[in-house]
Amino acid sequence: MTSTPQPWLTVVGITLEGFAALHPRARKALETATSIRASARQIELLPASLHARCQTWNVPLTDDIRALAKKRPPQTCVLATGDPLAYGIATTLLRHIPLEDMMILPQLSSFASARARLGWSVQETTHVSLHGRNPQHLYAQLAPKNKLLTLCDKHSLALVLTALKQCCLAHSRLTCLANLDSPEESVRTFTAQKAPSGIPPLSLLAIDCAESFSPSPPVALLSSPAALPDDAFHHDGTITKQSIRSLTLMALMPLARQTLWDIGSGCGTVALEWARLVPLGSSFAIERDKKRCQYIKKNKDSLHIDNVHLIEGQAPEAFASLPRPDAIFFGGGIAQATLTRAWQHLAPQGRMVANAVTLESQHTLLQAHQRYGGTLEQWHHAPCHKISPSYHAFHPQRSLVQWRAHKP
Repeated sequence: MTSTPQPWLTVVGITLEGFAALHPRARKALETATSIRASARQIELLPASLHARCQTWNVPLTDDIRALAKKRPPQTCVLATGDPLAYGIATTLLRHIPLEDMMILPQLSSFASARARLGWSVQETTHVSLHGRNPQHLYAQLAPKNKLLTLCDKHSLALVLTALKQCCLAHSRLTCLANLDSPEESVRTFTAQKAPSGIPPLSLLAIDCAESFSPSPPVALLSSPAALPDDAFHHDGTITKQSIRSLTLMALMPLARQTLWDIGSGCGTVALEWARLVPLGSSFAIERDKKRCQYIKKNKDSLHIDNVHLIEGQAPEAFASLPRPDAIFFGGGIAQATLTRAWQHLAPQGRMVANAVTLESQHTLLQAHQRYGGTLEQWHHAPCHKISPSYHAFHPQRSLVQWRAHKP
């Protein structure tokens, strides 16, 4: 019977209460360690009696972690703030070091301490980090009655106030919780309309979203599960309209952490919709027209979406450098050779959806249906328009054929 090798790395969560507040197992790990890696602030929390050599991390952090993973020095400890897996360093370590090589000893996270002060349960609270991250995740959660706990840096307050204003929730209640469980602890409550000029770095900002919009719902509210209105996008008129986009997204089935290719992306509407619905996934907008590429860039910025990757180039040549997709969408002219190449790249159990207006593209979809199976549907869309001061009429648009298929 072989014994399980002991982990050479121990990740210890520590709070501002310091060494004395640690679990005996965590204290023993630090007392017997030969080396400790931590931030300068965390090292100050340790007693001088420890025998280990204490080192701060270098920049970039990943270079230090790779070197550590290669050397595997025994009895090494890494300090983390609170829960090492709550936006902590353990998440980064696990990208380079197998879990069996480390032991993770969590302490009470700042999120848990803050929820206890506020009386917010874990099931009603969304945790978001804005520390060096894009605000997309914040915008995606801003809706009436939502409760958010956001980990902030020195720039985050201005970002939060702007987001609340844009989402018509500026009358929401905010609470800044800084240096919890330390002599310097501070808790301040205010509204977005009467906010202080700044907050301490690495504090938590609790956002208790107002119960209703004021003055009115925003055009491009990112928390909406439905497709955004057409005027939420910069475009040249050639755009997959909202109603068709909703049906297209339903067919594409956006799922967590999955990847979409939007081939012939135009102004990027489907790629952007996928990305906002799958914040931990990604989408690749493949577009050759330079003017439309500029629209995609503007839409990424205005909607605060950073997991859309613009590929300025021609399909299928652009496919070679991209990660394998779980879903593929064709929205413009469709060449049979390009569709065939795309199908070859599609992951097993992936979805392919294509919309066609012209007879030539519809013929391509008929061939694809005959070859790969799936379903063909024809849609007719006729929105209502005012034709005189007193009368309205339906205005039929070009009929559209959609092919959707699942790869075995």
